[in-house]
Amino acid sequence: MDNTNNWVNKYLRWLTDNLTETNLADGLSEISTPFVDRFGDGITVYVKKDKNSSALTLSDDFALVNNTISIGENPSLQKINALQVFLSPYGVTVTKDGELQMSAHEDDYPVNLHLFIQALVSANDMFAPRYKQGSKSNIFMDDIAAFLDSKDVPYTPNIKLEGQSGIIHQVGFILPKRRQQPERLIYALNKPTAQNVELTLFKWGDIQRKRGDNSHMIAFLNDEGTAIPSQLVNAFNSYGALPVPWSERETYLDELAV
Repeated sequence: MDNTNNWVNKYLRWLTDNLTETNLADGLSEISTPFVDRFGDGITVYVKKDKNSSALTLSDDFALVNNTISIGENPSLQKINALQVFLSPYGVTVTKDGELQMSAHEDDYPVNLHLFIQALVSANDMFAPRYKQGSKSNIFMDDIAAFLDSKDVPYTPNIKLEGQSGIIHQVGFILPKRRQQPERLIYALNKPTAQNVELTLFKWGDIQRKRGDNSHMIAFLNDEGTAIPSQLVNAFNSYGALPVPWSERETYLDELAV
């Protein structure tokens, strides 16, 4: 698909042009990314190189827990545990005091940096406050899993797939190919924003280029308390993806059927 190719190439060009690195003291580097948290502040990654080996440690310097989850309060053990469960598929660990870390080596650093940034963007989205009307969980993905379970829809959660670019992407759920239905990749956006939609469409486009047209994409969009802007819905439609507002999920059972 020409549109998908253009989307991927433009995204990679934009990402390359807007990543900056600052070398700090004692082998520490600061990577400023073009992504922002839910307050509009830039997401920053800190990389610490071991003095005696090629080992690296990536860190968010406590930014996610302090700014998004606890908002200045001491994080509860329940929140830390929920965050660890959510981030473990990315290979990210959470320390007891709330620092996000990932271990890497110089040879696999690019893949790990991308996964770490994905994890930060996704966690900023998933752990933003919700209007929990009818919700059984603080995490939107948990509600999606409960919904699929209630409809006896088989799925595999938290899958890593390689795109045509060679970048590894995290996918929330995959529904298997059955009967007349193709393989379906499901993404979850708790607070749909232009940034989250662009990143999601990049991931989908990159994966689709490698896997071909036998895979389709479904995006569950949390519209609790607010309508999804039409331009975001149109962005999914223009790339052959299916946007599903959470309040309308019951009307899309045919697309989830197996």
